Amino acid sequence: MNSLTLSREGLGWVDLFPKTPGFSEQAAKTRNRAADAQQHLAESAYACNPRRKFDENIQTILSECGSKNWDGYGAEAISREALLNAIHFYHEKLQSDVPYPELTPEPDGEVALEWYGHGGSSCSISFSEKNYVSFASVIKGSRVRGAAEASDINVRVIKELISKTVQTGHTRRW
Repeated sequence: MNSLTLSREGLGWVDLFPKTPGFSEQAAKTRNRAADAQQHLAESAYACNPRRKFDENIQTILSECGSKNWDGYGAEAISREALLNAIHFYHEKLQSDVPYPELTPEPDGEVALEWYGHGGSSCSISFSEKNYVSFASVIKGSRVRGAAEASDINVRVIKELISKTVQTGHTRRW
């Protein structure tokens, strides 16, 4: 006999797989549904913790993109300074007002913070190791871009661009 049990109590795992699997077609369907439910629950719990994904992306970039040609196409190494500049800018200037971004290594050695909305809307802010910042945004077909030293960036304008981007939809969650 197969059974599928989910609990509303916390995010702890409930045994979704029976101790004695059946062999009927219905038993196989139940096992598949249980596996789908378990996967959905895992993805939902993960999506509810964007800070965790952000932190994991930091570790991935440090471990996989610190050497020249990390992408196999001649990319410059991502420096620790560029990564720290992006992280610092987000935590010091943006975190309280905007959702967690995707953290993306770029082939020129910079690190970008990115937000996405519906209809192709996006906002990207790239950081160099010398704390030079370039940004670009596409919102409902309208394009905005600029560049400056991080200390000269108008944070209010950046927050407005991000806000307009995420208002057009939802940011990608992990």
